[in-house]
Amino acid sequence: MTGVEKIKEEILAEARNEAEANVSRAKAKADDLLRKAREEAERKKQTILEKANQEGEDKRQRILATTELEGRKKRLQAKQEVLEEVFAKVMAALNSMPVKEYSEVLTEMIINSVKTGTEEIVLTEKDRGRLGETFLANVNLRLSKEGKTGGLKFSDEVGDFQGGFILKSGDVEVNQSFDAILRMQHDELEALAIKVLFG
Repeated sequence: MTGVEKIKEEILAEARNEAEANVSRAKAKADDLLRKAREEAERKKQTILEKANQEGEDKRQRILATTELEGRKKRLQAKQEVLEEVFAKVMAALNSMPVKEYSEVLTEMIINSVKTGTEEIVLTEKDRGRLGETFLANVNLRLSKEGKTGGLKFSDEVGDFQGGFILKSGDVEVNQSFDAILRMQHDELEALAIKVLFG
């Protein structure tokens, strides 16, 4: 091999080595870029999956919460219906008491509510008819026996309620209608009814 050929061979070898190094570097860079692209794709895939899973879980939780809320609403509505029925039965029972018993209950309520003994008693038309003047006389007699003024009288006004009475003295009214009493005691009675009916 001549000197020129030797130099040529060395240049070619050096060029081949350089080319192989460049190819090797390019391949390494390509592999690195490919690896990074795969990692990025995997990260994006995981992010998308996590987001989809979270959205799915959120939707499931919303559906569960809505279903639970609907269930609670229906249970509450059923309880309210039962309670309204109980209150209606209580009102019916109060209004369907025998006249003697009803008269005794109202007498006690009036005696306990009287302040001056000269008030007017507002009754429903039904109660005014079934109790009559004898009832009023008996109440006034009881008041007198207890050392109070027995000057109660029936009001000309007719009560628009389901039973009980209203005591009037001028502008002051003491509402002892069964409607008002049940309304005032509603929360306490409701709690008791719920305990009894629903444990």
